[in-house]
Amino acid sequence: IIDFKEGGDLQFDIEMEVMPEVPAIKFDKMNVDEFVVDVPESEIDESLKRLAESRKHLHKEKDGAVSKNGTVVKSDFLGKLDGTPFPGGAADGHMLELGSNQFIPGFEEQLIGKKAGDKVVVSVTFPKEYHSKDLAGKPVTFDVSVHELHYPHTPEVDDKFASSLGFDDVAGLKKAVGEQLGQEFKRAGREKSKKQLFDVLDEKVSFDVPQKMLKMEYDSIWKQLEEAKKQGDKTLEGKSDAELKKEYEKIAERRVRLGIILSEIGREHKLQITKEELSAAVMQQARMFPGQEQQVF
Repeated sequence: IIDFKEGGDLQFDIEMEVMPEVPAIKFDKMNVDEFVVDVPESEIDESLKRLAESRKHLHKEKDGAVSKNGTVVKSDFLGKLDGTPFPGGAADGHMLELGSNQFIPGFEEQLIGKKAGDKVVVSVTFPKEYHSKDLAGKPVTFDVSVHELHYPHTPEVDDKFASSLGFDDVAGLKKAVGEQLGQEFKRAGREKSKKQLFDVLDEKVSFDVPQKMLKMEYDSIWKQLEEAKKQGDKTLEGKSDAELKKEYEKIAERRVRLGIILSEIGREHKLQITKEELSAAVMQQARMFPGQEQQVF
């Protein structure tokens, strides 16, 4: 605000937002649970089972074998609409697991009971909602030549399997899996404790947050929400923009307040993050994206 007086000096009144004063926090009045979990043997067994499933591989069936649900059929096929091949309807050496529902409804069922060397004409109708308008709802045929039949094999969780993963025996593998699960449970427990702590801080420590910080946080959240809407996030259905705005204004205020509180706690107790801690955190994040570590860095 500029106040100009003729023959006098310019007077300026400057208004600005300042960081609020954080009230003293009485941590001795706050209770947060510590979660301690013993990894059940059943969880280790389930994890080993999933690990074995991830190492599933194919074995070729013997001559004369007949295909069934679960059989992987290697074949060539050519799709035709009114007797004329259509774009994208052909493949050579395609591997298809029967019963996986990867193809047009009705296609896989017509390959059950077949042998290597069989030639089959499969008749199906494309779904009405199929992405290609030229094929949607249309009856077509596929000339299929069956070359080989394969069956999926899941390895036994034994010393041989453990050795293939770099362990001396299955006991060593089970121990490693148990330790990994223990770390995952520990992280989940810590996140739950942290959520409790944030809830308590949000409830017990009250002060007005700077409006500009609040607006910046809210705008950021709303931008993410609009992006989620574009991606078809069904969790946002059934709520009006007014309802969502009210809900996310509360979330934004909570985030800003907690950010200020944590910043003040760090300042008061002179907390510092070392380069080693930062590097370890980045490494941990990068491991969650195998093959994309460089992009994460």
